[in-house]
Amino acid sequence: MIDQKLEKLEIPLPFSHSIAHPTPSSLAHPSVSYLPLSGLSVYHPTRIPSATMTTTTITLDSIPYHTTLQLPSPSSIAPHPPTAPLITLSHALMASPAMWDPLLPPLLNAGYRVLTYAHPGHSPSGPPPTSMQNFIHFDTLTSHLASIIRHHNAACFAPVRADPAAHPDVNSTTLDDEDVVAAGAPGLTSLPHAQGLWDERIALFEKDLEQGTEELVEQTVGRWLPGDEERSVEAREVAKGMTRGCAIEGYRACAGGIGGYDYTEELGNVTARTLVVVGSRDGAVGERGVNEDVARRTGGRFVWLDGAGHLPPIHMPEEFGRLVVEFLEEEG
Repeated sequence: MIDQKLEKLEIPLPFSHSIAHPTPSSLAHPSVSYLPLSGLSVYHPTRIPSATMTTTTITLDSIPYHTTLQLPSPSSIAPHPPTAPLITLSHALMASPAMWDPLLPPLLNAGYRVLTYAHPGHSPSGPPPTSMQNFIHFDTLTSHLASIIRHHNAACFAPVRADPAAHPDVNSTTLDDEDVVAAGAPGLTSLPHAQGLWDERIALFEKDLEQGTEELVEQTVGRWLPGDEERSVEAREVAKGMTRGCAIEGYRACAGGIGGYDYTEELGNVTARTLVVVGSRDGAVGERGVNEDVARRTGGRFVWLDGAGHLPPIHMPEEFGRLVVEFLEEEG
């Protein structure tokens, strides 16, 4: 019997949908403003040769989300790939789904479906509507994520629900159960000085657009991935490409949502086992003890990843990949 699990990494952040299969020319949105210095970096989903990949655009609250679902090859651990356990990967603000590329092979090889998507105003997703371009509530971002997951699960499980007898080994009764794995999250509340920092970064983004510079890009990737060793230098080059696909409209809206939030009261509602991974060189997560406390109070594990910055998936991909897969396998 296959138990359906919904896994979410890096929680950033009426249901209607439209389906499209974008061509490269349709992935950039001319109505929004990208950093111009090195040209727009258009994200193209990384196809794993052994996987089946589908790209879908799902529109929620007038925001066209670009999503990519990859299915593992049929095997003893994934006899029916469309209903294999699902991993949903949510990228950092100003990054892109490409930050998860190193994690795709180990997850698919372990028999998981993998769903990635781009945040509002992050290429190739479209910008938020005018009414949301200064602020998207964090609850809205997470509700959109839940809707994206439901859409893909509904499509994957439709044949099973239409003819259960033809799929005796597939159990869809637990389809709505959700296990959450948090990696690199800054905590249950925004840091006390966060709103001022985001205001400064938005102003710097606007200045870069006016002057054709990339000061925000340099500051951001330096903060995410500190270090002079080769792996850090290479990771920063990868990260620069991701940041150039973020438009000011998406940056401003998403920054507004994470600049002031408090989910402390929600901690008692978390029933899933958690894995909290914090890089030893990540200056964005606050005090180590706060993150350890989150793991302890949710009955989960805390890992202090020595040498990693804010984006372990591209800073220390092998080490991070092992942590994630081992944790998922422990849960069974």
